[in-house]
Amino acid sequence: MKKYCQNCNSEIYKGTFNSVGEIKPVFVEFINLFTQNSSLGYCARCFPEPYKNAQKNYEEERNKLNDENYKIIKSLESLIIEIPIITLHNPLNWEYDIIGIVTAQTVTGTGFISEISSNWTDFFGLESNAFNKKIKDSEVLCENKLRVETVKKGGNAIIGTDIDYSEAGAGKGMLMVCMSGTAIKLKNVGDLKFDVEKFNSLENCTQIQKEIMEKLENFNKYKSIIGSDPFLN
Repeated sequence: MKKYCQNCNSEIYKGTFNSVGEIKPVFVEFINLFTQNSSLGYCARCFPEPYKNAQKNYEEERNKLNDENYKIIKSLESLIIEIPIITLHNPLNWEYDIIGIVTAQTVTGTGFISEISSNWTDFFGLESNAFNKKIKDSEVLCENKLRVETVKKGGNAIIGTDIDYSEAGAGKGMLMVCMSGTAIKLKNVGDLKFDVEKFNSLENCTQIQKEIMEKLENFNKYKSIIGSDPFLN
């Protein structure tokens, strides 16, 4: 029984020296998603042009989403510092929903020069500014990681925060800073005299970024088919 293309009605056949192949369903889906086409199938005769247009539109839309994602991330970087991190487990007058635990770790090499500097300051009974700076930088990095994790989970504050310090890799001059806390969603931001506008902007940007990432994830599933064999066996 003869088979015909559902788009151009060309006969689909496989011969010894000549053939007209049928296109795989994933390529049909790709073309219809990124062009105005809505055909149920394509063949070797009608496939090249719509596929070329689909590729072009796909790249343009993906680049546009990446640009939007970059802008949102930059906005989040400026807003995320507004997320309070406190050690209290039940802050006075805070009304909130508990989201869950958030954690962060950093491992920093002290460096040969820092080691020498530390040895001399230990000898004279002074503080080591080199070590102090590295520890402080690690603390700030951990705090930012906690904030990012909290935002991803839909929170806007962190309570019950704990911080620990230890040496990673005995004798190898590696400092490890670990931080953990409980991510929460504040319900009375205005009553606590936080910047309501910035908190709202943070929430909006987080939602937009989540939607963009979902779209990009859907886009990426087609990345592997571009350049691969489009024909059914």
